[in-house]
Amino acid sequence: MTAGGPGAAVRVGVYGLLGTGNLGNDASFDVVLAHLRARHPGAVVDVMTPAPERVRARYGLEATVSSWVPSRRLPRPLRLLALGPGKVADAWRTGRWVRRHDVVLVPGMGVLEASLPMRAWEAPYAFALLGVCCGLLRTPLALVGVGADDVARPLTRRLLDVLARRATYRSYRDEGSREAMRRRGIDVSHDVVHPDLVLGRPVGDVGAGDPRLVCVGVMEYRGGNDDDRATADRVLDAYAAKVVRFVLHLVDHGYDVRLVVGDACDVPVAERVAESVHEARPGLPADRVRAVAVADYDALTAVVAAAGTVVATRFHNVVCGLALGRPTIAVWYARKSADLMTDLMRPGFDQPVATFDVDLLVEQFDRLQAEREAVVAALRTRRAVAARGVADQLEELSALVAPPGGGPPGGRPVSGRAPAPRGRSRAVAVPPPRP
Repeated sequence: MTAGGPGAAVRVGVYGLLGTGNLGNDASFDVVLAHLRARHPGAVVDVMTPAPERVRARYGLEATVSSWVPSRRLPRPLRLLALGPGKVADAWRTGRWVRRHDVVLVPGMGVLEASLPMRAWEAPYAFALLGVCCGLLRTPLALVGVGADDVARPLTRRLLDVLARRATYRSYRDEGSREAMRRRGIDVSHDVVHPDLVLGRPVGDVGAGDPRLVCVGVMEYRGGNDDDRATADRVLDAYAAKVVRFVLHLVDHGYDVRLVVGDACDVPVAERVAESVHEARPGLPADRVRAVAVADYDALTAVVAAAGTVVATRFHNVVCGLALGRPTIAVWYARKSADLMTDLMRPGFDQPVATFDVDLLVEQFDRLQAEREAVVAALRTRRAVAARGVADQLEELSALVAPPGGGPPGGRPVSGRAPAPRGRSRAVAVPPPRP
């Protein structure tokens, strides 16, 4: 079954921005890891990520750093000078890691999109290196339930396309992602679409939540990847001011608010909004509006489950609200959120954050309260369908990791290459689930 001989454990490498503070990325990995532990308990799994120490602490898995970053203590000219040798070292490190595995997975992240600011030599370069190394070493590479969009910056797009073209398996979390890759010149005839992996997380009986409690998800929104970065601070100030106006409307109409985040970088924004609201309403009890610095998706779920309505900007804040059956409004920075709302709710309860209109949001919120019974009923049915779709995705993942008949991992290559795993692994077996 593997390069180690018949019956040898499958060596699975997981690559991505894990442990970096993004709740959605980690939640997607949680779903994949839980499936591997349940269906492939003998699999040997390790991770390559920018934050290996956090992955080791949380999951007990061996983890390797994916990118060398020069110390911020160095003067800026020296940091820039060190980037060149650092990127060469990254290529050697990535190749050495890839060759230890039978299959490499990239689980459920927006790895083929650039809706938020990023530099080509950061994540896009790292993902391109992964694609090149998997291709040269003939190690199957699977992009599992990932997101994609139309990337305007040519270098960023070309680097991300290297990852896509080298993958032996690709699946997307929505039809818009597959169409975006088709427009980018990728042959998607063998690619499939399944719901976002996080929608496959088990959901118990969470009740209806408190109808007078609203969960407002905020983010450090500084514009998109194609916007002028010189205006980033002004964009954030305008966004935060609009969120404050909306929260003031809620408290003035008797609602309590919990401000949550989707990434560690969002915490100061949530705290800033809470402080501004209390400054504007000096007599407001502290518990009426407060920021909750959720550390992981489980903590986010607990906060959202207590609320009756969700209004959010981060994609996986929106996912969490819909997964728990909460009437949700998306103030989105990428079309993926609008597509998700169409699939699981109904049109008319979203708007782009770039043209965020507070009066429209108030109107949408009031209409959502009036229609909440019908919205909740539709959500129950549609989220059950989505969960079955994620189950189908995980079955495809199992076929990639351990193909029927004992063939090599990786499934049918979309590029026509026949993968031939090689090398020895120093990864560790998947530990039992944490109590």
